[in-house]
Amino acid sequence: MASSTSSKRFPALAPEEHAAVATRRVLRALLVDLEFNQAEFLRDAAGDYLHDFRVALRRTRCALRQIKGVFPDAPTRRFLADFAALGKLSSATRDWEVGLQLLADQAGDHGTALRQPLRLALPAVQFLYMQRYAAAKESLKTHLLSAEHQRLLQDWQAFIHAKPDPSQAPPRAAQPIQQRVDQRIAKLYRRALDESHALNGQSPPEAWHALRKTCKNLRYLLELFHSLYPARRHRQLVALLKRVQEQLGTYQDCQVQIAAVLQLADEAGILALGAAAAETAPAAAPLPPGALLAMGALLQHWNQQTDAARAGFQQRFARLAASKTWRQVFR
Repeated sequence: MASSTSSKRFPALAPEEHAAVATRRVLRALLVDLEFNQAEFLRDAAGDYLHDFRVALRRTRCALRQIKGVFPDAPTRRFLADFAALGKLSSATRDWEVGLQLLADQAGDHGTALRQPLRLALPAVQFLYMQRYAAAKESLKTHLLSAEHQRLLQDWQAFIHAKPDPSQAPPRAAQPIQQRVDQRIAKLYRRALDESHALNGQSPPEAWHALRKTCKNLRYLLELFHSLYPARRHRQLVALLKRVQEQLGTYQDCQVQIAAVLQLADEAGILALGAAAAETAPAAAPLPPGALLAMGALLQHWNQQTDAARAGFQQRFARLAASKTWRQVFR
């Protein structure tokens, strides 16, 4: 799912601007985005604020990790670790949220995964998803309201607003931002090509996920530093990446939901074995047979969607790899 954040909201940068100064400006804009979406999520506002919160978080990590050597090592490692932990904590809530959206699609008139009477059993599956989502959401909210999280944001704000000390600046801090970003984008593009060429029908989900992360970082850098590139060519590159990411995103969503359904079905099966086995299993209500059959149909549907996403990816990535625009911009 695409973020609602437009690249135009990120600051216009001069190509010769020092990399550390320019990156701090971008990170400040991202902090505004992150805090806004966090506040809206905490007050249960209608909208996709958890997704946009996570996008702002991933973009922050991307800028901090990819524009290497412009900030001191110690704080960079600290913030990367803390933001990675926050991303992992928020992922469970988002995964169950996406699952609920997919189940709602199947409950509608255009759903193709379930036929009657299995569709009548779908509410039992939705109820289990809602339970997991509510628990994960409450856990995330508790963390976002904690003193630990508030301290992280305060420390981060102080870091990105601090006036750099030239005597302690890393060697690349004064490198022109255009040069630094060009280098990183070119490297990510080559990595994406290598990872794509290594994929085949037997490649594990981890390999597909690694390529998805590479493509995300590539797109994020293009969006964050959009002002450094000709507008028309920039739009072409981002559009190509979006089409690739749609396929990789569908693949990943299906993999996550397959794992979720197997987990729920396994818990129900364990509980059905008796009280002794249930003592070591997660708390869950036994499922009616119809719900288990519906889960099986969903698994089949998502496996088919996975195959379609893989095939669609190959076609779209071929267009990305053949694009002359990359050579025109990053020659």
